[in-house]
Amino acid sequence: MKKLKIFILNKLTGLSFLIIFCFCSISLFSRSANDPYFGNFATNQKINNLFGSVGSYFAGTTYAFIGISTFFIPIFFLIFGFKKIFGIKTNYVLLHLISFIFSIILTSTILHYWLFNGGILGKFINEILKSEFEYLLINKFVFITILLCLHFFTLLLLFFGLSINYKTIKILI
Repeated sequence: MKKLKIFILNKLTGLSFLIIFCFCSISLFSRSANDPYFGNFATNQKINNLFGSVGSYFAGTTYAFIGISTFFIPIFFLIFGFKKIFGIKTNYVLLHLISFIFSIILTSTILHYWLFNGGILGKFINEILKSEFEYLLINKFVFITILLCLHFFTLLLLFFGLSINYKTIKILI
């Protein structure tokens, strides 16, 4: 009886994650710059987002806040949704979530550095790093070393957050 409850709970959790994945994906891909979101309320046009005002506020706000990194959010829910539905053991979900959040923050910062849309968060962190660590940016060797380490650390956090390990990468290649 207990195994049946755990089985049903895993299926419902996985299904919930997949529903969140669908909402996030459709909201983000149907996002319009004219749709309202937190920070952009003055619009008289009709909402173009397929999920209406809820999807518009979700997609617009997350895109404005963390930029292109927003598109990693549905991937997180897709991976964990499939893992729960197919009964693949998911340990340390909270640790994976925290790692994923930090990787999103660092990805926004890196994207803003490379002149992509890193959102408000990426711009804010870049400004802090420039003002506080400007003396390190003078030496090109130190700067490039720090930049490469930051890229590598961000990838590690992202892979851990999405629970992608060496075996998974090897299977995909």
